[in-house]
Amino acid sequence: MKWQNRYHNTMKKLFVLLFISCFLVAETKTIAISYFDNTSSKDEWNYISKGLADMLITDLSNVKSIQIVEREKLEQIIQEQNLALTGIIDESTAAQVGKLLGAKLILTGSFLIMGETMRIDARLVDVSTGEVIMAEKIEGKKDTFFQLEKDLVNNLVASLNLGLSKSEQRRIKKIQTESFEAFYVYSSAIVALDNEEYEESKKLLEKAVEIDDNYDIAWDKLDEIVANLDKLLALKELKLTEDIINIINDIEKNDKSSCEIFHKMFFLKWNNIHRAFSLINNNIYDLSPGRPGFTTNEELTDIHNRRTSLTRSIFITDDLIEIMMETHIYGKMDYRSPDEILTSNVFKKTNITIEEYVSEVEEMLNEFVSLLKYVDSKDFNTQLCENIGGMVENDGSTWYIQNPTKLIGIWFITGDWETFQNWIIGLLNLEYITGKSIEILDLDGEKKDAKTVLDELIIYFGNKYLKSFPYDVSDQKLQVINEAINRKKNPDIYNAYQWVNTYGILEEAHLLGKNWDFLDEWSEIVIYEYSRSDPIPNSFSLIPHITDVSFHECVPIKDLESIRKQFPEIKFNSAYMGKYYDGALPEIEYRVIDLVESRLLNKISIEQFQLEKNVIYKQEKKDYILRKKNKLLKIDSSEKRLKELNKLYERDFISKEEFEDLKKELGL
Repeated sequence: MKWQNRYHNTMKKLFVLLFISCFLVAETKTIAISYFDNTSSKDEWNYISKGLADMLITDLSNVKSIQIVEREKLEQIIQEQNLALTGIIDESTAAQVGKLLGAKLILTGSFLIMGETMRIDARLVDVSTGEVIMAEKIEGKKDTFFQLEKDLVNNLVASLNLGLSKSEQRRIKKIQTESFEAFYVYSSAIVALDNEEYEESKKLLEKAVEIDDNYDIAWDKLDEIVANLDKLLALKELKLTEDIINIINDIEKNDKSSCEIFHKMFFLKWNNIHRAFSLINNNIYDLSPGRPGFTTNEELTDIHNRRTSLTRSIFITDDLIEIMMETHIYGKMDYRSPDEILTSNVFKKTNITIEEYVSEVEEMLNEFVSLLKYVDSKDFNTQLCENIGGMVENDGSTWYIQNPTKLIGIWFITGDWETFQNWIIGLLNLEYITGKSIEILDLDGEKKDAKTVLDELIIYFGNKYLKSFPYDVSDQKLQVINEAINRKKNPDIYNAYQWVNTYGILEEAHLLGKNWDFLDEWSEIVIYEYSRSDPIPNSFSLIPHITDVSFHECVPIKDLESIRKQFPEIKFNSAYMGKYYDGALPEIEYRVIDLVESRLLNKISIEQFQLEKNVIYKQEKKDYILRKKNKLLKIDSSEKRLKELNKLYERDFISKEEFEDLKKELGL
């Protein structure tokens, strides 16, 4: 029984201790220290706003019973809340900012410097209620600012009824600096640091410790900047996250873990871009209703057979319009909405518009270029990660660990992965949908067309890879680089690519050179729609690996003849379901099809449609009468001519007026 009593007593004590501990944790106050407003008439004292807050944070961080919000977190919230112009938090915004910082209390206030006098006004605000629970006014000589700050700290501790240990009291009493000049320069350094002027901040900190060699926090801040200057400059210039910078820097450790983490990060960034473009490429017809090319073989067969049957008729316009209205893709496709498609985006954003999608793609590409730029700036030894061994998971497959230069080069110039081709076609598709060029920053920080930047990356990192690892050189890899060089030298080639992409199907193979065995089956380009208002650009001949172009019943006879003369090195045909035949469209039929498509796509009004249709009617009738006249002229007997002419009139193929006119012209 005794041991049971002892057990119960012990458990009671433990429970009481646990309760007290939980209570103490619950009572721990989180306090945010905001920047102090400069109410002096001189802007030169603005720097002290952040310096005074930093000094208070340093002192109060020594008190274990309260938790002080880091100044960097405050700076971030100020930037996000558009308070950056002043950086000052007044009573009206104190509670809001305090909540964002996760603080229960926020200390805000102002200071005034007049001549040699300095006054500090401070208010402690309850974040949950907005109530001011402490208001202090401290005044003294400017040169005794350090004592004024200590007085404010002590008053705050007293207001919160905080019991300090002797060690805490000792640390709080420690004077950081008695030099107002050193404090002022230190405050200026903090402002420069927040403005990402890292080298300037370093110089100011060096000046502060030169003025006061015992200024410990200035020394600490200086050491921190010196140790991380390269990283800070990279963060500023390249806008990369600190995590990415650290992962790249750690490659120099040349251990399996560091190399593996870099590979995983690289694949993640690369695959996200690939998925972003694939979503667009795989859904291009839904994202751009009216785009030609999306017809099934059954639909093509139906259209072709019904149109072919019209050759037995005299006038085809009305029947052709009816067929086009019933069977053509533009009048019957059931498109998914862009909202439905874009919801499954890699950016994990809902209700994203195509314009917002483009912005996300641009941001993703800019980050990737910055990543490559930073890796390149490190000029890593070619042996780093090369002999580590092991495999890395990559989107459902595995990839062996290798040197960063080799990894980047392989993924840019090895066409097997269909990577850069997918990106270029994705960019063309986004430009087609939005009607705008996609622009990103290149390796030199200059804004350029994203397709040009991609070609520059292929050239630069492809050459660097092959120079660093000459045993990896192959004709195919060199060809990818050469084609990128060709596109960069002849940027008009992208006009040709976009023309093909607009009216037909641009295959990824058409971006490669000729040294690829599998390309023979992709040497043909298929065009589903032809428009005289947008003719084939002269740069069409620059597209590599094209031997044939097939128009699927969409080009007029005389235009096809003209195109063949323009590009004699390419075989142009009019084709039906992949079979070549001399099936280019008669002029009237082309005009009818073009007119119907314009109406179905709402490019013209119903009134304009009727007007232009009547013009075609008149031309069709005129052509018909001319053909009949020439046929009748070949008949030797006047009697037989008149007999054939009467047949045309009796069958209502010509009017009474047209009958009389033909009689006169035929001398009957």
